[in-house]
Amino acid sequence: GNLVAAVTIPFMGSIVDATSLRRQFGILCGGLLSLITLIQIFLNEDTWFVMIMLQAFCGSTATFGLVLMVFSYLPELGDNEPENTRIITIGKVFENIGMMWVLVAVTVLGGALNLDVVGTAVLGQILATVIGVPLTMYPLVTLYQDRAANRVIPENKSLIVDSCSNLCGQFS
Repeated sequence: GNLVAAVTIPFMGSIVDATSLRRQFGILCGGLLSLITLIQIFLNEDTWFVMIMLQAFCGSTATFGLVLMVFSYLPELGDNEPENTRIITIGKVFENIGMMWVLVAVTVLGGALNLDVVGTAVLGQILATVIGVPLTMYPLVTLYQDRAANRVIPENKSLIVDSCSNLCGQFS
């Protein structure tokens, strides 16, 4: 999954940096991630492998795309790198605290309800959907604003050529 993300990140970066579609791209990635989370509620032993592949390939790529979009708004907050780092750190701390609370809740409820492993996993996906989807989608739809492109792609390049140039430029 991370290999797919690594290959697609330069293209995602070109969409975010060189078009005015970064907010829409974030909504698409957040929606895809929300859909994957919702689909995983229907997890059972027959669908286990499909769910793992769905999460590994689509989930990680959508997550990287969403993070890339959110980080693209940081320079607009200011050019104070220590302050931007502080903002990111605080956000990540609260994100991890939230994940830990969901993990604790799933563990306690799974034990209290005497659920097996699959039942506990389904409970986790239900909680992730009920809590995570609104917290992911609400800011994307209501709080982020459309922005102009951060840079212009030369007329003789497409997004794909630009992203390949960016990828190759990382190795030179």
